[in-house]
Amino acid sequence: MSNYANQESLEQTIAEARSSSAQHEHLYGHIASNQEGVERLAA
Repeated sequence: MSNYANQESLEQTIAEARSSSAQHEHLYGHIASNQEGVERLAA
């Protein structure tokens, strides 16, 4: 029983980590494109 609960908890943690990672990649993509826009304006 406790093994099963641990497995479920681990899968939940992994799912949350993947979701968080995807959000960070999305955010960094926005930051990179904003930086390019700023550099174009400054040029």
